[in-house]
Amino acid sequence: MNILYLADPNSVHDIRWINFFAERGVNCYMIVRERHVRGEYPRLDERIQVVGAIRDPSTIRPIRVVAQLLKIKTFIETFRIDLLHILYAEPNALWANARSYFGCPIVVTTRGSDVLRTIPMFFDNKSLLGKAVAWQYRRAFRYADTITCTSTAQQEQVQRLTVETPVVIVRTGVDFRLVEREERHVAESLGIRTPFILMPRKMEPLYDHAFTLDAISLLPEHVRNKFAFVFLNADTPQRLYYRKIVDKASGIQARFHFIPSLSHEDLFCLYKQASLVIMNPRSDGSPVSAMEAMACKVPVILPPLPYDSDLFSQIFSFTRWTPDALKTTIETVLSTPEAELHEMLDNQYHRIHLEGNTEVQLKKVLQIYHDLFL
Repeated sequence: MNILYLADPNSVHDIRWINFFAERGVNCYMIVRERHVRGEYPRLDERIQVVGAIRDPSTIRPIRVVAQLLKIKTFIETFRIDLLHILYAEPNALWANARSYFGCPIVVTTRGSDVLRTIPMFFDNKSLLGKAVAWQYRRAFRYADTITCTSTAQQEQVQRLTVETPVVIVRTGVDFRLVEREERHVAESLGIRTPFILMPRKMEPLYDHAFTLDAISLLPEHVRNKFAFVFLNADTPQRLYYRKIVDKASGIQARFHFIPSLSHEDLFCLYKQASLVIMNPRSDGSPVSAMEAMACKVPVILPPLPYDSDLFSQIFSFTRWTPDALKTTIETVLSTPEAELHEMLDNQYHRIHLEGNTEVQLKKVLQIYHDLFL
């Protein structure tokens, strides 16, 4: 079976999915959006061939779109592609409008913010261009053969846009092989020598690190003295946003560590060493970082968003979008009796192992491939 992926080779989640299929005998080819071209992609399985890059679809530049359609069609014919799998729906799903031209089945995977935040903005936009783009997304979802979503909220959102296309939940999942590996002292190698609280999400406005800092500033002095506060992704390309967050942190009496992105293996080690993991994105799907921390038996705080109850019903969460509410939840976690916390974390681990195991989830995608291929 020859599968062509439109994916981001810099995305840990995309790489993990495609590597999984390559390891199981699928012939994997990849198209990259031009904005994601970086040169070498060392984390990709050596059996995966990156065949080229394309520009994004554009409603107002039809000539450019035609050129990209010809390019994709050439890849499909050259490598005898049996199926096109589009990872991340915005704007990639729009290529599904050419399903009949490509002449092969198309699977679209949504990840979270694409279908929960960005695409709905076009449906809310009353301009002529906004209506045109919204119509294209609606039609693209209908033309796709199967759509997979990583959360119930995404599934419900897509189902509002299409009636006939099967919409299946396939969670990004946790690689339990990494959970079970021997721990390394990653924190110490990064200069973190005290108990610490970890903020693992990308250094981007969506993840509202300023809100987190406001809550940290409200914590009692003894908490701020005991714990360091560790923010990941200091090597973000969004340098202005990063500088703003660092400047804000400098005005708070606490120890902060802004560290670069880590390998997946090192990140799991850091989870295991953390006292608490916090994330407060303004929009989210089924956050892999939260599931990974739960699999590592670390307490996690999530914001008041409609997360899937089968995974996150027993998680710590603040109920109001105020720094004081997050600050209170942090204090609640840190003061929870050890036995009670241990039982809760054990339950979360077993829940993630049952519902969020990468291998179990991606076997669903393999079945989708076989059903469409046959």
